[in-house]
Amino acid sequence: MSTARIKAGSYLEYKGKELRLVRKFEEDVWQVECSKTKRFQEFAESEILSLLVKKEMAIFDLLPDSKKLKAQKRLELNTGDKRYQKAIMRRDYVVATQHLPNTKSRLRPVIEETWIKLGRKGKAPNPATVIVWKNKYERSDGEPMALVDRHLDKGNRRGRYCFEVENLVLDAIQTVYMARERGTFQDTLDCAKHSVYLENELRGELNKLELPTLALVKRLVKGIPKIDICRARYGYDYARNTFRQSVEGRITSAPLERVEIDHTRLDLFVIDEEKGELIGRPWLTVCIDDFTRCILGFTISFAPPSDLTVQRCLKQAFLPKVDLLKAYSSIKNEWPAHGVMEQLVVDNGLEFHSKALRNVCFKFGIEIHRAPRKTGWLKGKIERFFGTLNSGYTHKIPGTSFSNIVEKDDYNPKKTCSYDI
Repeated sequence: MSTARIKAGSYLEYKGKELRLVRKFEEDVWQVECSKTKRFQEFAESEILSLLVKKEMAIFDLLPDSKKLKAQKRLELNTGDKRYQKAIMRRDYVVATQHLPNTKSRLRPVIEETWIKLGRKGKAPNPATVIVWKNKYERSDGEPMALVDRHLDKGNRRGRYCFEVENLVLDAIQTVYMARERGTFQDTLDCAKHSVYLENELRGELNKLELPTLALVKRLVKGIPKIDICRARYGYDYARNTFRQSVEGRITSAPLERVEIDHTRLDLFVIDEEKGELIGRPWLTVCIDDFTRCILGFTISFAPPSDLTVQRCLKQAFLPKVDLLKAYSSIKNEWPAHGVMEQLVVDNGLEFHSKALRNVCFKFGIEIHRAPRKTGWLKGKIERFFGTLNSGYTHKIPGTSFSNIVEKDDYNPKKTCSYDI
């Protein structure tokens, strides 16, 4: 069992025939070619989705590793880096002037025109600068990465102090500055100078070490990761809570790349409309996409969270909701969110350690990520959704139990709940 997408080049298996998706017409019509007869026919995309849900049609892709290759490319190129943004701008100037000779009179008008199109602030680049960009681009055979700044390669590579002095300062940093007593830079410098004095007593006049300065101490401290400094000076828990978003946070760049699933017990009492008897508080299981914040699937039950509720929620998340409007006439809009995710974020509940869940994730190539205890921010999207659901909707319905007993005060949800719930 594998996953595939409805795109040009994908293959369909329908009524014993192997069909290939050739191209898409308009918004909902696909042209399909039979692999044996080479005859063409047309399918609506909604019809393809409906047949896939009914298991009357199967879809597969001949490139199963394409998802991994795209993930590797996203890791190699961080589009949020300012260096890459500058490189993209430089390439626009290079492409616009690539066919022109490297003379200022010929390049300047084209550079001014490109500068206006890009809407850049300040002044347009000098023709001599654009010539340098063109030469780099041509020497690399059109490699865009050649236009990226490499400022780290500039400057003096040799330090003022010898490695013996720097090692003594690093020892002082570990002993004084990175300690729970939280020594200052001056305390660290005093400790380092004392170590240098002791070392110089064993050396000759021509081989004495230079005394360190406060600037050297600050420079070496700056090279240590901030989370390591915070952990050493304030403790592990404080450092984890301070850097949890920047260090342990996850950034997604595409839908279905990372999905979070969790349960919550709604702050609401439900009663039987016919008998008027109190049923209880329902459990809600929700699956949310990290990138789009779209709900992929959910299930409501009065039974506690179990392997069955997880499977129901994932099944609804995988399959297209093509017959939703037909089954429920009160729904006005379509629910287009569906698909198989790359990563599934869960907590340490027993229902997420079942063999059935592991088997499903193995068959579909889903990677399970388990959030450790007391790390709710690692699945913050689903936690925020539950909070918004309770505060923005559930707590405004008659019969709500509120989040805690302090908010409830003397409100009795069992007597206040309405039969219209």
